[in-house]
Amino acid sequence: MEDIRIYDFDFNLLCIENRTISSNWYLKNNGIGSFEMHFTLESEVCECIKENFDMNNNKLIVVTQGEKQGILTGFRIKDDLAVYGKTCNFLLFKRLVPNFSTSSLDIKKDVESIARYCVENAFADVDNFVLGEPAGFEEIYIDGKHFWRNVYNPASEVVHDLMDIGGGGHFVLFDIKNKRWVFNTTKNTVNPMMISVQMKN
Repeated sequence: MEDIRIYDFDFNLLCIENRTISSNWYLKNNGIGSFEMHFTLESEVCECIKENFDMNNNKLIVVTQGEKQGILTGFRIKDDLAVYGKTCNFLLFKRLVPNFSTSSLDIKKDVESIARYCVENAFADVDNFVLGEPAGFEEIYIDGKHFWRNVYNPASEVVHDLMDIGGGGHFVLFDIKNKRWVFNTTKNTVNPMMISVQMKN
């Protein structure tokens, strides 16, 4: 099993644990995923979370396991330590996008560029929140077609809707090496592999 590592929001490593009772991740291509882990009460994770996590005072931590990453949202101590969280694009849910229309924006009119514009503006006050490399989508909001929102919406909903329209996904990377958060978009692809009993795969 891959090590579980816990970091604070300043990218400081707080704890490493290589033993769990269970670890389950529910990842989404174009949405906010979740995770649930269980540890013994003797685990270092127990003390680490009690000392470093306080959601009410915006004291948050990040849990990683290999390439999987998430933000702790709660825990329960009973017969064991149960840890709950959301994938890092949960941060998009915490930021609002004001009403807008692509008719008044001077940007490329594809779903990715519009999503990047919304996220960049929603996190304009966060120095270490950056945009990753574009995946490259075709312009579709041309010839009088526009994308708009007439009320404030969570950035997560606007990005989800855009990437759903364009056949793509998104994720936020907790970039430990460079100490930054990176918003990324992805293009959906078709996997030609067929799974069947006859093919024994």
